[in-house]
Amino acid sequence: MSNVSAIVLAAGFARRMQQKQKLLLPLQQKPILSWVLESLAALPLGETIVVVQSIAPFHHLLTSFPVRWVENPEAEYGLARSIQYGVRAASNAATGYLFVLGDMPKVQPRTYATILHQHDRFPDRILVPRYHGQRGNPVLFPARFRDALLQLSGDQGARSLLQRYADQVRWLDLDDPGILIDVDTEEDYQHLLQQS
Repeated sequence: MSNVSAIVLAAGFARRMQQKQKLLLPLQQKPILSWVLESLAALPLGETIVVVQSIAPFHHLLTSFPVRWVENPEAEYGLARSIQYGVRAASNAATGYLFVLGDMPKVQPRTYATILHQHDRFPDRILVPRYHGQRGNPVLFPARFRDALLQLSGDQGARSLLQRYADQVRWLDLDDPGILIDVDTEEDYQHLLQQS
């Protein structure tokens, strides 16, 4: 069991899709978000926190997974607010924060496991997966970056921190195209259905 807090960012507005709750769209008879939470449930995490705009649309998932749901009433201010709500909700004993995007159901379970293993080996490094040289998600920040994460703003997430602390990033080259596949548009969703 590690003391990493997984923080699932699931409070977006899905502005590029007709569906307000894209994370509830079905993928092989299960909501997209369920695939993400199932992968996390199999890991030796300290906790999993899911940041949403409102818990209400996810009521049928509330008892399905061992996660803590946190509402972000300021989601309109960008991804940084969700990061902040998640970090503030995380345990003080957390050694790191694994930021997971709720619309990335194709990340392979072994990718999460590899990142956690690398955190055990390199507890002070920011861990970022790559596939064929392309940066993907999820990303793990050691707990020592807590204050920097809480000072983020806008909709770029923690990208600015990766640039500011580039010398403290450990790149993980993984054979997992799922780290690049998210569902931002209707076209993305249809492509995901075809690939599943």
